[in-house]
Amino acid sequence: LGTDEHFDAATSLPAMYQAKGADWFFAGVKDIFAADDLTLVNLEGTFTTSTTRADKTYAFKADPEYAGILTAGSVEAVNVANNHSRDYGEQSYTDTVSTVEAAGIAVSGYDKVAVVEKNGVKIGMTGLSTLSGMEGKEEQLKTNIESLRAQGANLIITSFHWGIEKENTPTSDQIAMAHAAIDAGSD
Repeated sequence: LGTDEHFDAATSLPAMYQAKGADWFFAGVKDIFAADDLTLVNLEGTFTTSTTRADKTYAFKADPEYAGILTAGSVEAVNVANNHSRDYGEQSYTDTVSTVEAAGIAVSGYDKVAVVEKNGVKIGMTGLSTLSGMEGKEEQLKTNIESLRAQGANLIITSFHWGIEKENTPTSDQIAMAHAAIDAGSD
């Protein structure tokens, strides 16, 4: 949820938000999301007013008020570990986490874990991005899962942001990391 400053303003996220409102974005799946126990999504972008844009091809940001798109769509949890979580510097990451948590949505990603209770089950969530490589990620994964178990999580979800664009087959590193997640206790 965001736009890049180089995108066409007429078809951008802010234009659609102004024209259609927060309910429009998840209208096609809201009934499904509202009926499930927990909707966890990858939040690839930032909710910030920071103007310190990273030097990259695409840098996504949205006004913090747009977090209402998530609540309107019945999203209860997000993974913020991805290649766009700091598109406007460290401040954009902390702004995003604060904004989403203030909206009542659980946030996990990197070293941040979340536990929510649904129907008497404590669900622990952790998220990692492996687009920049695997170094240190397995240890972080183990630490996060141990933390979730210590907090009483009955069910642990690991959300990965990974993959190679236009590829349909996981890499050997991704397969190994998936097995590491299971071996560490992820459900």
